[in-house]
Amino acid sequence: MENYGRSAYALLEKLNYVRVAGTDAEHRAAAELSEALKNMGIAAARESFEIDAYEVKTALLKVVAPFEAEYTVTGYGLSGDTGPDGIRAPFLYAEDGNDITLAEAKGKIVLLNGHVTPDQYKKTVEAGAVGFIALSGSPVDEYEKTDLEQRALRRDRHLKNGEIPKIPGVTIRARDALEMLKREPEEVVLTLAQDETKVVSHNVIAEIEGTEHGDEWITFGAHYDSVPFSPGMYDNASGSAIIMEACRFFSENRPRRSLRFIWFAAEEKGLLGSRYHMANNPDEIKSTRLMINVDLAGHVIGSHFARVSAEECVCGIVRFLAQEAGFGMTVQQDIFSSDSEPYADAGVPAISFYRGGTVGHSRYDVIDLVSPRSLDCTIRFLIHFSGKIINSVVFPVPSTIPDKIKEKLDVYFGRKAGDAF
Repeated sequence: MENYGRSAYALLEKLNYVRVAGTDAEHRAAAELSEALKNMGIAAARESFEIDAYEVKTALLKVVAPFEAEYTVTGYGLSGDTGPDGIRAPFLYAEDGNDITLAEAKGKIVLLNGHVTPDQYKKTVEAGAVGFIALSGSPVDEYEKTDLEQRALRRDRHLKNGEIPKIPGVTIRARDALEMLKREPEEVVLTLAQDETKVVSHNVIAEIEGTEHGDEWITFGAHYDSVPFSPGMYDNASGSAIIMEACRFFSENRPRRSLRFIWFAAEEKGLLGSRYHMANNPDEIKSTRLMINVDLAGHVIGSHFARVSAEECVCGIVRFLAQEAGFGMTVQQDIFSSDSEPYADAGVPAISFYRGGTVGHSRYDVIDLVSPRSLDCTIRFLIHFSGKIINSVVFPVPSTIPDKIKEKLDVYFGRKAGDAF
C-alpha cells in the first residue's frame, strides 16, 4: 500500500523555513511547489499580486510619569508614524476595549488586551485615543523561549480602505505590561517610525481536466505562507503537502470532473491570495461546484475537524463518508478563518478540513511535531471523500449558501459590526 505520508513529509522537509508573504522565502516556497508539480508532469501557473508591506525603523515605549521606564515593543505595521519625538500622552488601560473602558480614552494612549481586532480599533479611534498598545503572549512567558509578535493593521478591515484614520500602535509582551501596570503609569511616550511599501506574492495553480464533466470544477486549496518566527509545518506546510498528494493521486486516476489545485499565498495577511483569486476570476466562480480547503494538519497529537460553509446536508455527507472510511472527525456547519471563506462568500460551497493540534503561530510549529503517519491518515481520507464527490453520477452538493453562514461571513469580512475571529 502506497504511503502518501512519507511523500508529503518529504515536501515538508523542503519547506522547513519561515515563509512570510512577499519575502524571498515565500517565493522560494512557490518555486518548491512548482518543481514538485513539474516532477509529476503537471504544469504549474503563477498568479502574482501585490500586498501591503512595511519596515519598522523605530518602535519605542517609555513611561515618563510618575516613574521612568522603557519597554521593548514591536511596531504595529500600517499604523502610521509619530515623528522622531513620538507622542506624549496620558496612559489608560482599556482592557478589552469596550464602550465603558474606552469612555475616558480621548487624548490618551491606551493599552488593550491581546491583538487589536477591527471592532476594537474602530472603537478606540472613535473614542479619541491618540495611540494604542497591544499585548503579546502570556505573563508567564520566558523571554528567551518566546517571541514578541509582529503585527499589522489590515487596510481593508481595520482602516476600511482609508475611511478610518491611522493611529500609531505597538505591541508589548504581557509580562512587561504586567510589570508596568503594577507600577501604575500615568503618562507615556510612544514613538513609531515605519516605511510602507508594496511587495509581490504568488498563488501557485495546477489543473486536471475531467473525463466526463469537464465544465464542472472542484477546487482544492491550502496556504503555504507562515507567520514571522515560525517554520509553519503545521500551519500550513502540512496542508500544502496534503493537497499535493491529492493532486498526484488524481493525476494518475483521472476524475470525472475537473480539478483545480491552488496553493495560496498571503493567507496569514488576511486571506489575501484567495481573496485576490476570487476577485479576479469571476468566470471561475460560476463553474466551481465545491471548494475543499486543508489548513492545519499532520500533528501527532490532535483530533480531526471539518467546518462546512454550505447547506446542512453537506455535513451529513461528510459524516457518512468519514464513518465509511473509519476516520474519526467532528463536523460542524460554520465558517473557518482560512481560504475556504472567500469561496463561500462568493456563493461556492466550501469545506475546511483541519486537525486540532497543540501549537501554531509560534517558533514551536516545527516538523518534529508532525509525522508521516498522521499526514497519511488525512491524505487517505481526503482522497476517499473527494473521490466520492468528484466522481458521483449526480453532484451531491447543493450550490447554495445558507443565510446563517452568509450572516457570519458578513461579520467576518467586516461588512457588519462584530468580530467573528
